[in-house]
Amino acid sequence: MKIYKYKFLFILVISSQVIFAQKTNKPNIIFILADDLGWSDVGGRSDFYETPRIDKFLDQGLTFNYAYSNGANCAPTRAAYLSGRYAAKTGIVAVSSTTRGLGKNRAVIPPNSAGSLPENVYSIAKAMKDAGYYTGIVGKWHVGYYGNSYPSNQGYDTNFIAYKPTNKGYKNGHVKYGPGSNDYKSMSTLPYYEEEDGHVGNILAREALHFLENAAKQEKPFFLDYHQFLPHGPLQAPEKFITPYKNKPAKKGLEYDNRPDYAGQIACLDYNVGRILDKVNELGIADNTIIVFASDNGGVGDATNAGFSNMGVNTSNLPLKGRKNHVYEGGIRTPFSIYWPGITKPNTSTDQQLMLFDLYPTFVDIAQGKLDENGNIIKPDNSVYEIDGKSLKSVITGKSKQLTDRDLFWIYPAYVGVPNKMASTAPYFLSVPHGAIRTGDFKLVYNWEYNKAELFNIKEDFEELHNIAAKHPEMVALMTEKLVLHAGKFAPVRKIDTQWPFVGTELSNNMGSTNIYVQDINDEIRKVLDFKNGTGVYITHISKENFVKKSKSINVAYNYLLTKIDGIEIKNTQHAKELLKDKKMGAEIPATFWKMGKEKPCIIKLDKTHKIE
Repeated sequence: MKIYKYKFLFILVISSQVIFAQKTNKPNIIFILADDLGWSDVGGRSDFYETPRIDKFLDQGLTFNYAYSNGANCAPTRAAYLSGRYAAKTGIVAVSSTTRGLGKNRAVIPPNSAGSLPENVYSIAKAMKDAGYYTGIVGKWHVGYYGNSYPSNQGYDTNFIAYKPTNKGYKNGHVKYGPGSNDYKSMSTLPYYEEEDGHVGNILAREALHFLENAAKQEKPFFLDYHQFLPHGPLQAPEKFITPYKNKPAKKGLEYDNRPDYAGQIACLDYNVGRILDKVNELGIADNTIIVFASDNGGVGDATNAGFSNMGVNTSNLPLKGRKNHVYEGGIRTPFSIYWPGITKPNTSTDQQLMLFDLYPTFVDIAQGKLDENGNIIKPDNSVYEIDGKSLKSVITGKSKQLTDRDLFWIYPAYVGVPNKMASTAPYFLSVPHGAIRTGDFKLVYNWEYNKAELFNIKEDFEELHNIAAKHPEMVALMTEKLVLHAGKFAPVRKIDTQWPFVGTELSNNMGSTNIYVQDINDEIRKVLDFKNGTGVYITHISKENFVKKSKSINVAYNYLLTKIDGIEIKNTQHAKELLKDKKMGAEIPATFWKMGKEKPCIIKLDKTHKIE
């Protein structure tokens, strides 16, 4: 008994030292973000998965019943969270290409998605740092790994980001980490690599623990983005997490949770979330640490509603409709809870609608940063950084039940193809360009590919089973107009309405110039230029040199610049249009393309699919 007392006193001494070291009355903040975790995967909503640590945490805090990601897959959500802005403003509207699948099967021309955060972003980490916080990020980044997109250039004092670990797996030794530079190192070189089963999920937790240990010694509060890759595929959890599920009874069929390998992924996530919670208690900082838990998008579930009977299903999102890559509830609704010691009450919930970019102003508000009367961020130089997210501090603290209703938007103007093995039995695409808007209890899903709108009353029909668009034509028209207006230049364009070759997306570069990206290239040009997948042509009025040096959004190794039409040097985009607009269908027009100092002559052949009006 005496030994027990001494141990207890020793822990108290350590804890008091840590609390004294921080010397702050501002709360620490930890944001735990899972990857591809479905709303129905945790919180006791599954009959198969077991997540005791996550479930207990969710029960401790305030749950948002209508918490949403900002995108149907990860990069748009992460960019929105980091910037406080919608995808239509960051330019990151999808993960990598928006044109997966065969171009001839597309009815619309999707916009190009940026791969990195714009330079005008004043990130959440910068805002928290300026509010006096020690900042760090561990885990998934996925919004650019070089230049302006170093996490260290976005306000993080420390970072440990994994470089595309899920391409080949979680435990192959090839997985690299680094600060956002060319000097990435293999995780297999870490001294504790084998101790953590060589698994990325465990290693990220270990690094988060290191951050917490160091942060607790700081004389200021800390802000940690702990962004796991779990349970994103491939499904490669350590065997100890999978084994308990191999003989566990499970219901059969796509509509049920029944995969031991995916259950192992979730169990691994749960274990590592528990490690973070335990460390916070161990360090004696639990009473002054806010913890938030969410997912970046919905689970990789059934896609029957998109015409697929079996498309790489990991989990069931039921009772929600859809899956990752869809803006139905199954693709964008996320489990969400916030625990603020002494402020939030256990087992409480709110119907306040939340999007993950609301965390930006909420955290800054909690950190006693400055917001103007419109909820925008006031920077240290007193300039205003405009954001779309809204602070929910008043809802969290109970000072208000809900904020005034606002429109919520999602755009996913991208094509997601299907594996070749399914080509003869499934539609061309798992997902086609579409978007959604929620106004109050009503949500409209608009599909650019089919020019079709669906309307649901989410409060009465959260499963989105009953399309009531026919009953509310005026509401459908108004909400569709709002969505298209919100999408702006990222709204896909129908092929029959476009002018060849001036189709696609306007992209801003560092010179403030505008480029027109040509995605619909005819076969003649492709053969001459030996185009690779993802290659396009830029028509721009910036110089060739600046095309290479300044235009960060352009991969100059793959893309060409159109410089001459019919022997005439193109002055600007309008000049190019004038040179082509009077040409007849079927005409063969000499052109010159340029890339990296080399020119290639080519013949542009106009046909009916490349109509000029």
